[in-house]
Amino acid sequence: MNDFYAGKGVFLTGVTGFVGKMVVEKILRSLPTVGRLYVLVRPKAGTDPHQRLHSEVWSSAGFDVVREKVGGPAAFDALIREKVVPVPGDMVKDRFGLDDAAYRSLAANVNVIIHMAATIDFTERLDVAVSLNVLGTVRVLTLARRARELGALHSVVHVSTCYVNSNQPPGARLREQLYPLPFDPREMCTRILDMSPREIDLFGPQLLKQYGFPNTYTFTKCMAEQLGAQIAHDLPFAIFRPAIIGAALSEPFPGWCDSASACGAVFLAVGLGVLQELQGNASSVCDLIPVDHVVNMLLVTAAYTASAPPADPSPSSLALSPPQLPLATLPPGTVADVPIYHCGTSAGPNAVNWGRIKVSLVEYWNAHPIAKTKAAIALLPVWRFELSFLLKRRLPATALSLVASLPGASAAVRRQAEQTERLVGKMRKLVDTFQSFVFWAWYFQTESSARLLASLCPEDRETFNWDPRRIGWRAWVENYCYGLVRYVLKQPIGDRPPVAAEELASNRFLRAML
Repeated sequence: MNDFYAGKGVFLTGVTGFVGKMVVEKILRSLPTVGRLYVLVRPKAGTDPHQRLHSEVWSSAGFDVVREKVGGPAAFDALIREKVVPVPGDMVKDRFGLDDAAYRSLAANVNVIIHMAATIDFTERLDVAVSLNVLGTVRVLTLARRARELGALHSVVHVSTCYVNSNQPPGARLREQLYPLPFDPREMCTRILDMSPREIDLFGPQLLKQYGFPNTYTFTKCMAEQLGAQIAHDLPFAIFRPAIIGAALSEPFPGWCDSASACGAVFLAVGLGVLQELQGNASSVCDLIPVDHVVNMLLVTAAYTASAPPADPSPSSLALSPPQLPLATLPPGTVADVPIYHCGTSAGPNAVNWGRIKVSLVEYWNAHPIAKTKAAIALLPVWRFELSFLLKRRLPATALSLVASLPGASAAVRRQAEQTERLVGKMRKLVDTFQSFVFWAWYFQTESSARLLASLCPEDRETFNWDPRRIGWRAWVENYCYGLVRYVLKQPIGDRPPVAAEELASNRFLRAML
């Protein structure tokens, strides 16, 4: 691995996200021979790229191991200055908003591209999700093609998700391949981008329901894969699909996480006592994967792709000028053939179901409480959940709002009513977001993943390991919960009293959890 990455320029998108941070951390810690990391950073008002990277990435406790390894904060800062080149750009702009000279210089120096940027808001407005998840991918692959023209490109990896195929029947064993869509993704994207905001709000949910996708994230990531495969069929290109990403198993240290997203939001809500019922099936397999396994396999995928022949070496004639979409070159109902790698656990020898996760979760929180409310979570059929949510959440919140609206209601009552209403709304959104993944199960096959791991030399297999048999699920859940308290709530465990019930709806905990 160090031989492959030696002296190479690596272009990374999405580095301010959970996985992106850990990719940078792993490269700095385990691939010292790498040349430069070109990291795309969207400028924010009043903050230049260097400041944003410092506040959102380098100051993270996730880099403490690297900081110590290189000799402390000063040496770490010197390493960053030597290895990392911030690229101020925006995924939704043509050529990321760079001028001609900057874009050409970037393309000429990029050997490996790892595209991780995406909007992961499952309820993102459909046109916004298309603009970033689909057109953003087109822009990255346009850069890849330019880099190849300049003789620089070795490999490009598009990070997707196993759940792009959540429109397939529950219980299906899904291969590492593209499945045909019942619509042309290019025409669908054009149709969505031509809609007004009102039309998006009206027809967006209908489109998702019609084609069987649970949210805008999986829908747009699926289209990004299909179009990306057509654009990059003659490039050293691969699609990398992780499952539900959670806290680190061991690197940079057990339990590391910096946000309560995906299953982390559910885990934390259970610990805080604000989520006690969820639509789900305890016997359904859950496809959880530690972030360090994802990072290890992703970096190996990028290296392996450089040595693999393109799916179709014939030159592409596709138009690549975003926001214009590439013209389809394949007959309807067929898909491009590109290497795809699943990174998950559902179809392997160490699969786990939601029932086992639930037991470990509840036992940990009750042994290490962070709230006075006892932790409990019931996985219920839809009708029982809806009845329980109505009686325990919706009706009490509505009653409190009515009391707060009466003449003479105190400011404290009105404030409590607003906070409770907001909390109930957030809980409903969390449940609706996650229910498809807890209620239904798919089995994501990992034959390519196993071959990839077996191809490594013994030293690299240890340094970049993602063998799911190494995961002890109970210990992983316990470390995850610890990490949520220590690194997300930023509370030393055992050094504070349990959270009082009236605090649970406070802005502070809403921000941390949701």
